[in-house]
Amino acid sequence: MSFSSLIFVAAFLPLFLVSYTLVPGGERKNTLLLLFSVLFYLFAGIPYLLLLLAETALVFWIAKKMERNAESSTARKEVSEVERCTEGKEASEAERSGEKIETAEADSAKEERRRSRLLWLGILPVLLLLAFFKYFNPLTELLGESRLPRLALPLGMSFYSFKLLSYLADCWQGRCGAKRYRELLLYVLMFPEVSQGPITRLSELSEELSERSQSWGDAAEGLFRFSVGLGKKTLLADHAGALAEQLLPLDFLSAGSTVSGGAACLAALCYMLQLYLDFSAYSDMAIGLGRFCGFHFPENFNYPYAARSVRDFWRRWHISLSGFFRDYVYIPLGGNRAGFGRMLRNSLAVWLLTGIWHGSSMNFVLWGLYYFFFLTIESLLRRWSRSARGGRLRELGAHLPKQLLSLLAHCYTLLVVYFGWVLFRFSDFRALRAALGRMLGFGGGEFLDSFTWLMLRNNLFFLLLCLIAATPLMRLLGNRMRSSMKRAEDLRRKSLRRQRETQETADFADDSLEGLLPQELPAETAFSADTHSQAYQRLRRKIRRRRGEAERAEAVYYLERTVIALCLLALSVLQMVGSSYVPFLYNQF
Repeated sequence: MSFSSLIFVAAFLPLFLVSYTLVPGGERKNTLLLLFSVLFYLFAGIPYLLLLLAETALVFWIAKKMERNAESSTARKEVSEVERCTEGKEASEAERSGEKIETAEADSAKEERRRSRLLWLGILPVLLLLAFFKYFNPLTELLGESRLPRLALPLGMSFYSFKLLSYLADCWQGRCGAKRYRELLLYVLMFPEVSQGPITRLSELSEELSERSQSWGDAAEGLFRFSVGLGKKTLLADHAGALAEQLLPLDFLSAGSTVSGGAACLAALCYMLQLYLDFSAYSDMAIGLGRFCGFHFPENFNYPYAARSVRDFWRRWHISLSGFFRDYVYIPLGGNRAGFGRMLRNSLAVWLLTGIWHGSSMNFVLWGLYYFFFLTIESLLRRWSRSARGGRLRELGAHLPKQLLSLLAHCYTLLVVYFGWVLFRFSDFRALRAALGRMLGFGGGEFLDSFTWLMLRNNLFFLLLCLIAATPLMRLLGNRMRSSMKRAEDLRRKSLRRQRETQETADFADDSLEGLLPQELPAETAFSADTHSQAYQRLRRKIRRRRGEAERAEAVYYLERTVIALCLLALSVLQMVGSSYVPFLYNQF
């Protein structure tokens, strides 16, 4: 079952939303969420669910062992300190000090070795199972063992394995620990993110797992975010993928298809848009469902195609995966603290693992090395520009307009990413070489044929819509709507406070002046009570008018979001009914 399937949108999701809203209490909501997560994963197969349960149980048992060892080690140290303090005076002070240091160092080293063995006892089974399911089929094909059955990768195994590994590492460092197996299982199996992430940490969700609040604002925001993601997937990403396959099929070389250079370039653009729209759509839907349940999952994408460097691109693309490799591979290897050479070695390890994680064919390894090359070039340029020899480059940059520099940097980044996705798409190196040759004009024949022009003309508006969806324009519009909503709420609060203060002031004035003024005043100093009442009424009308404006702005804000969400939901359902099911791209990874 997938988020973009009819059974999920029409049956599973409404049942879950109604049940979760009606069930009171955080503990009961967690139980309900776990039951629905188990039901969601059952569609992937009972054996795969049992495998996930067993992996989680093993990791939980090892984490508890590490926690108990740490507690017993601390207790032993405290007892040893007490015993040393009560030692007799037959030993000299120097001897006691030396014995204390040696014993403490020996205990610490022994405890560190024991904890490290437990850590690897948990890491190795998770990694071996992931490697077995991920690379069994390619390995049998390489060895020519066609008699062996093909294995399907368990749903979300690449993602939940990383969650288990991060949990083990955090427990080893003493940063977190699940008190109960059910808490860890809910963190791993939670259906909004079990399939494709984001790769969250238990330390980030532990407070919300134990105690969280669900407001109507969170529910509305979550459902809106889910509808936006569903629309991006069904209305944009799937059609962009169909265009890419129609313009440049994966088997175009073996099928003998004639593909022009323009068609290959347009197909690469469509695939580039499909990847972002498809994967970010799932992240939107997962974050939206989590928000409905009261969780605040971290953002996984930050408009990566707006980046101005390859380094910036990877700070915006699949943020949770980049953060995992940074925190659990790059930094433990030494990061950039041990010189430039060690930094390059650590970065190479990260990018090799990134490529291998995405797939078993060599094009993914080449794709990882491709980004390692450009990131290394950027690192060298940054080091050179900061050195004394980079003064000329700094002077040149100072004389050029900032807008021009930004545009050039943006174009460079898009070109690198554009050709990088071509490497990512083709696992057959002959097809990859032929596709790149046609894109660069080396394939012979007409570069722009009539078929390419026809496809471009018929899908120009659609491509522009995809490009807009891949830029921060929609976020800017959303931020403007939210800022107007915030101003309306602030204005309403100020109006209520001013009305309350005005009423209190008027009541105080009436009570204070009553009986203090003489019954008869001179004509030139006389004032009318009607004048005071009229001024007070005018002020109240002004406050009511402002509060009405704030309420209308709030109503317009929620009405706009509701209409957009309903339209996207209706169009998405119609698209799903009228077309065949298209799975998310990252399900294969």
